[in-house]
Amino acid sequence: MSSNLPLRLDSSEWWPKEIKARVLTQCNILKSNQYMENLIEYEPFRSIAEELNDFILERKIIGYHCTKEHKLGYFNKNGLRTLNIKSHQEEFLQKFQSYFSDEEIDLLKKRWDSYFHDLNDVGRSNKIWFCLSPNLVTDWPGTRHFFEYFGGEAIYWPVKDCSSIINKLRNIGNPVVIEAVISPQELRTFSQFTYALVTLSLFHNRQNSEAYIHDREGFLMRNVTPNEIVNVISKDSFFSVYSRIDSAQLEE
Repeated sequence: MSSNLPLRLDSSEWWPKEIKARVLTQCNILKSNQYMENLIEYEPFRSIAEELNDFILERKIIGYHCTKEHKLGYFNKNGLRTLNIKSHQEEFLQKFQSYFSDEEIDLLKKRWDSYFHDLNDVGRSNKIWFCLSPNLVTDWPGTRHFFEYFGGEAIYWPVKDCSSIINKLRNIGNPVVIEAVISPQELRTFSQFTYALVTLSLFHNRQNSEAYIHDREGFLMRNVTPNEIVNVISKDSFFSVYSRIDSAQLEE
């Protein structure tokens, strides 16, 4: 595999041969344990995780962003922007105000203003969130709403109990998965050896179907340019490919 290609953490094909060989010598341990997160606390897996994570940090990876696209080709042309809640809501109304009644517009504005204050926008503002593996996209219940309601949480969350608005948000746009090239050194994550943990646990699950997959997410605090967009795939097409982990993908 070319060293210039971005890494997909659901694969082990790009692992350095020496690291893969060391992991394969531990197959009995993999088959008798469920949690890679526990295994990497001790040798030999701690050294393996550290070295593999360092290897990943020197390269680029693929991140997966779940959303809806209003116009075909929009993200390929414009890339992704970090979220500014106020401007995002204003742009939404400029484009889609005609979809809603005056009463619904008033309700949207009131709910947005009352909900997004103090700490309620801290987890969203100035960020773009990514799943680090296809498994998280297809198996994590939290992605469903991003595919279902146009505009993301900054639009739908405060009105999720209003069926007339929610139904209209459901009918705007098409659900897509955006594959983007990301520098792991720029991505903010929440655990030690995040990247190694994800790819090792997916490998572990292929060896032991009872093994837990340690899916992770992370966020960027900058825009993603069109050149960094690898692919924009319809949700249905993505799910048809990645809805299960196929042990036949394992290269031993």
